[in-house]
Amino acid sequence: MTAFDELKRQAAAKRDAAIREARKEYRETIRSLDGLRCKLAPKKRKRSSVPLHERILQVIPTDACFTVSDLESWLGLNYSDHDLIRSTLYRMIKRGQIKRMRRSRCREVAMFASVEYGPSVSKWDDMTLVEAAETVLRELGRPISAMALGTWLRSDCRCKNDAQVVA
Repeated sequence: MTAFDELKRQAAAKRDAAIREARKEYRETIRSLDGLRCKLAPKKRKRSSVPLHERILQVIPTDACFTVSDLESWLGLNYSDHDLIRSTLYRMIKRGQIKRMRRSRCREVAMFASVEYGPSVSKWDDMTLVEAAETVLRELGRPISAMALGTWLRSDCRCKNDAQVVA
């Protein structure tokens, strides 16, 4: 064996030892990161034995309106559950378990109430003037002037949002 071959063998052994050491350090680092990930990972939320719509029915007041934020605090839920609550409320409205008292608009939040609360809600109560105007025109089946339509809607108090002017 020549001196050159001996140097190549020593260099390869040195390289292999460095690779083994790097792999060992890598495995230890990955193991410690896995342990840290397990410690810091968010805990999975336990699935409640009572469905959300039943829990909502248990906590809502029968003598007052409530908002989605109120439900979050009463049920001890996070803001991340906001969409879950809204979709559940939508289904409960469709089933007739609760009613919407006010839609959310610009700076107003939506208000909900149990079906026992307050006066009954007619189809006109939750409409804007534009929606009410479309409904009236559809029911009349004939065109009328905007002035007559606005006067008719305001005089009959058909909708809550009568501060708008129909032009």
